[in-house]
Amino acid sequence: MSLGKNKIFFSAHLFGKDVKYTDKIGNISTSIAFGNIDLFFDFDTMIRYDKEKQILYLKPKITSRVDKDVVLSRLMETLTDDREYPIEIQRLKSFVTRIGKIQIMLKIDISDVYILNHQLIIEIKSKAVKTDKQQ
Repeated sequence: MSLGKNKIFFSAHLFGKDVKYTDKIGNISTSIAFGNIDLFFDFDTMIRYDKEKQILYLKPKITSRVDKDVVLSRLMETLTDDREYPIEIQRLKSFVTRIGKIQIMLKIDISDVYILNHQLIIEIKSKAVKTDKQQ
């Protein structure tokens, strides 16, 4: 795996026995049995962070593959082609601390997620709120 400007590059080896793909088309359930699979892919994945919803979106694109199973490889390309996959970012927990005799609560939120200079950057912002408890 390597990081580029708001991109993640990685390779994947997908393998399994008695693999099935199940989905709904309208109100009709469909299932395709592939049997045993052994596939290799390289991915170029864009990332985008929605600050308001606190959701990280991944948009993978297959850049190369080893075709041991052309049908399944094409299906993987179709499933990943031009789609964003949301990952909900867990909210950070607030915590309470004391400064002298005053107790404050620190609320922390993730304000941005991006890649810069081959590093994954997670920006956070905090807000201090004075609580009623004093000693």
